[in-house]
Amino acid sequence: MAVPKPRIGILGIMQDLYDEMIPNIAQRQEGYAREIAVHLADVAEFIPSKPIKYREDAERAMREFENADLDGVMVVMLTYGPAMRVARLLNESRLPILMANIQPDPDVTPAWNMDDMTYNQGVHGAQDTANAMVRAGRTFWVLTDDWKSEEFRADVSRWARAAAAVTAWKSLKVALFGYAMNDMGGIRVDESALVRSLGPEILAVEPGDLIRGMEAVTDGSGWMLAMRIGSRACASSRATRMAGPYVSITTMTPSRSAFSNSRIARSASSRYLTGLLGMNSATSARCAASSPA
Repeated sequence: MAVPKPRIGILGIMQDLYDEMIPNIAQRQEGYAREIAVHLADVAEFIPSKPIKYREDAERAMREFENADLDGVMVVMLTYGPAMRVARLLNESRLPILMANIQPDPDVTPAWNMDDMTYNQGVHGAQDTANAMVRAGRTFWVLTDDWKSEEFRADVSRWARAAAAVTAWKSLKVALFGYAMNDMGGIRVDESALVRSLGPEILAVEPGDLIRGMEAVTDGSGWMLAMRIGSRACASSRATRMAGPYVSITTMTPSRSAFSNSRIARSASSRYLTGLLGMNSATSARCAASSPA
């Protein structure tokens, strides 16, 4: 089973100042953004925006990125672009931000003319935009390299997977079985601080409901597919369906073709326990339980 790639928006920034000086510069630099997306397609799915020339363009592009539930945004300076047109948007965005300090051509040669200088002067905009985000207290990542190099590809891959993990954490739900012993503080957690900072929501499950659900189990059984993001390994586990809102994972068994005939959701009213197999900055895992049709 193919591992889903992170989905990253490319916010390509320039300005209209150069339109009269260099006809078709917007189309040329838009093509540059598409080349970046194609070059990095094996590490993530990249969705370039239209060239950003005005604040309204940036607002529209960021709305589209967030409404599409992307995992992060890579900012690329297509030419120089004033930071104040995007500083507030980037500061307020819920998506992880990567400032890619790159340019189309890595080497300045005697053959360059003013057009070439304009195509490759994005570093000024990167510096301007980075300074604005630093002053706003916005956390972001910066990569400076030749965009065609293997090192850049590897660094972007690492960041994209980390961004996907961070974004996934914000929709994670964790089942809490039982409660802490009175006066014991070693296993307590501030749920409000957890959901504000990392994002996971804690849902309490009463032990009595769990026991009654286990006792009501008959022959119903299903399969769970566990997929680890960032690797090609996947495994299936035996899951037993309870007469209640959750699924109890019981025994490990080999994969089998019967899994392909199962359904991820039994009904719209059913809820399944989703587990996390392990996550770091670049790796996450999701589990979903299913019952046979």
